[in-house]
Amino acid sequence: MEYKIEDIEKLTETEVQEIALESMIIKDFNVYFVNLAGKYGYSCLVFKNNHHIKNADDYQLHHEYTVKKQGVEALRNIYINSLNHKLYTEEEIKEPLKNYDEYSAKAHFLANYYAMQVDYVSMFFINNSEEAENAYRESIKGKTLNPIAFAYMDDVKFIKHHIELYKELEKARENTKDNYKFQKYAFLQEMYNHEYGINFQADYDTLSAFGRVEWHGENGEALEKYFNELNFNDIQRKAYRDAIKEYYQKNQEMY
Repeated sequence: MEYKIEDIEKLTETEVQEIALESMIIKDFNVYFVNLAGKYGYSCLVFKNNHHIKNADDYQLHHEYTVKKQGVEALRNIYINSLNHKLYTEEEIKEPLKNYDEYSAKAHFLANYYAMQVDYVSMFFINNSEEAENAYRESIKGKTLNPIAFAYMDDVKFIKHHIELYKELEKARENTKDNYKFQKYAFLQEMYNHEYGINFQADYDTLSAFGRVEWHGENGEALEKYFNELNFNDIQRKAYRDAIKEYYQKNQEMY
């Protein structure tokens, strides 16, 4: 049988267990290594609480260059290493942050993987007919919005716990405010993410990654207003200005 992506994502844990070549636990998640045949080939599928964490799956299809150079055998270690850097235990979420990359990975985990361990209905819905709209409204009736997962759920206790985990992560980031190295690197990363050098609202877009700010334009006075709205201390303000200098120094040939 050659699987389509929709077939793979519908697989239950019991069905995956029947075809698994190997299984292991990574960060409290059940990981199964399978041969799906066809273009998806040797892949890893992730489950927790008998729910398919399909966003964390990985497939041979995405690693053809590696397979060509090192063989399929190399994928096992790649999958294990990757999952160890994108899945987290709840205890790890609460730990002090080593760097901004770790914060970003943990935030991505909470927004895109963690909630998939329970039943949910996404709040993102494309309305293509009145019938579909009515069906969607019926599907979320009586459910509660989980603002971290952008989804509706029945389990209010789970939602509250999810929100608490997010608050723990934000507290950990707040504790880095006096860490110049952490802050400068964080600003640089977001500058690259928002193409700072060619962005006509560069400071606004970059700083919006660190909290809610109102639009004040793009000049020295506006930058101070953004700093004030985000309650930046002197270390953060210096780190941001130094990040701007480093950004242009590293990319001077482009401007």
